[in-house]
Amino acid sequence: MWKLQPYRTPLLLGLTALSLFLSACGGSSSTPSATASPTPQLTVPNLPAGQYRVSVGEDEQLQMGLYFSLNDGSRALLLQDTAANTTALYQQQAGQWQRIPAASGTAALQFSLQQGASLPASDLAAGRYIAQYKGQNLAWQLNAQGEISAASGSSCALSGKVAAPAANGLRALQLKLAQCAGLPAELTGWVVSDPEDQPAQQRWVLHDGRTLYEWLAISDDR
Repeated sequence: MWKLQPYRTPLLLGLTALSLFLSACGGSSSTPSATASPTPQLTVPNLPAGQYRVSVGEDEQLQMGLYFSLNDGSRALLLQDTAANTTALYQQQAGQWQRIPAASGTAALQFSLQQGASLPASDLAAGRYIAQYKGQNLAWQLNAQGEISAASGSSCALSGKVAAPAANGLRALQLKLAQCAGLPAELTGWVVSDPEDQPAQQRWVLHDGRTLYEWLAISDDR
């Protein structure tokens, strides 16, 4: 999706700010409500405010990531494997890092490379979007206020709210799902806008506090 020199591994990557995101009737942004339990043994570098492309490990164990550090001191890191699948979401709140899915023991991440990421403003155009998840066709409508509603042609019904931008390329998200096979009734997470995900406009990285779910969203206005 993107290339970080000297490594040439192309990856599709998206992205997670950690400002609090209330439900649609809330008003101010807030951290997605479903979070994993704190993991005191987890250590991740605390980078200054900004967005970064990072890598962890080397050679066959190389993973690429997108790291968000916000002005309020919260941080998030999304790591991908060589197949461009997000395998872990790291979130920092009140100085405590969490990992989804949870780490099996003590973990101390070190970045083999890091560089500033130039991401566009998180503009989400209103309209119809489609995605696929494990053979299911997903479709939804997004209005100018960031409200998500069900759309025709979908295997299940999606509803929820996308928050105002927390950083360039990043918005918090809360989602409810009905009759979606293999998916929980409620998910929370992040909408990542990264040009290197094109032709997809968005990468949705979601979780229920334990398991990650991910799909690429493409505009389908007709």
